[in-house]
Amino acid sequence: MKDFHFPTGILVRQQIMSAIGGDMIKLKSIKNIKQKERKNETVGDFLHSTQNEMSKKRIKTEDIILDQKQIQPASLDLTLGNTVYHMPFTFLDYRRNIQEIIDKHSDIKFDISNGNKAILHKNHTYIVELNEEFYLNHDIYGKCNPKSSTGRIDLFVRTITDKGLEFDNIPAGYKGKAYLIIIPQSFDIMITEGLSLNQVRFCKEKLDESILQDRMIEQISRKLGIAYENNETAVGEKHYSKKDNSIRLGVRLKGINGLKVIGFKTKKGIIDILDLTKIGAYDPEDFFDPIYEEQIKEKPLVLNHGEFYLLASDLKIGIPPQYCAELESYNEGYGEHRSHYAGFLDPGFGWAIDHKGNRLIKGSYVVYEVRLNGPSVALFQDKNGNSQSKFVKLHFYKNSQIPEILYGADLGSNYQDQGLKLSKYFKKNWEDKYK
Repeated sequence: MKDFHFPTGILVRQQIMSAIGGDMIKLKSIKNIKQKERKNETVGDFLHSTQNEMSKKRIKTEDIILDQKQIQPASLDLTLGNTVYHMPFTFLDYRRNIQEIIDKHSDIKFDISNGNKAILHKNHTYIVELNEEFYLNHDIYGKCNPKSSTGRIDLFVRTITDKGLEFDNIPAGYKGKAYLIIIPQSFDIMITEGLSLNQVRFCKEKLDESILQDRMIEQISRKLGIAYENNETAVGEKHYSKKDNSIRLGVRLKGINGLKVIGFKTKKGIIDILDLTKIGAYDPEDFFDPIYEEQIKEKPLVLNHGEFYLLASDLKIGIPPQYCAELESYNEGYGEHRSHYAGFLDPGFGWAIDHKGNRLIKGSYVVYEVRLNGPSVALFQDKNGNSQSKFVKLHFYKNSQIPEILYGADLGSNYQDQGLKLSKYFKKNWEDKYK
């Protein structure tokens, strides 16, 4: 295995490619790569092809295919293996390997290879081995999170490793397999091998060491512009926390881009199954109830215990190429709620410039995936149509390098320049019904 010497920070696309080529990240049957068109090249050579070539090529292996779309500007999409195990619980166990615990406690398993599908039922726990294995350097850490499309359907996923001490963290120097815990919380879903429900970021040194301090956030905001009001005016200092290295975000309680709805809440008693192999296939109202702006014209928006909501941020956020960002999942000071499942913003989110350096996009709204764990909470409007109270904190991190490709048009990203947007599994023209 090649020894990597990356600068401190979050690893970006070209560095992740190097890591795969050097076996720091292994794919199932990576040694059995078949390349009909490029027989004489190594994996590393293939991964270091030109960007134009990489956009067209896929790395074929005996068991899986690594599509270049798996490699995001500062993260790697992980993929499901071929077997689903039904489990009576979630767990962490620093003494034993995951498969040992599965073999002892799983009561049923499903084969999802070769196009076979499995239905995962609401509020049941499942585990799937991921196709990717890790052989990390002693100073490289992995941090996993759900993809946005996963969080927006209230699908709870957590990554675990052999003898792991924490969910979603791959310790420095880890060598071995990773597994995904999957718990549908609002409706049944259908999955198959190769789907990507989560992703991993890699960081040289600990993640906390790459976080931007308050003063740096303010400097970047003044110089580049990273947060904007609804009218595209850059925000003032009131939105900076001044004490915990973040920007404070609230909830937008007025319709965005002409929409009459300000959010969605999952329906009760859903019997339909959401097939995650079908993109743009579903009507939102089969799974969600819309929350109309008119409904809260004279009263607050009340979020109720145990229910799931999709809401949008009060500010538009743009992530410059040198940085990435992540929402804080929980903050007791803002209430007993989980504000998101995904929450990671790649370099280039809400950010696009032309060849002269002019901004084409002044930020994108952030969509919250909210589940209330405590008592009901009321969100009152201010004069600008935003919640009076803040809802979540956004932290920024420096990248190890500037990525060669940014989030957005170059990657066909689903949520660039978004307002209130549903998961990619719903019909693309769903907004027309609510204008």
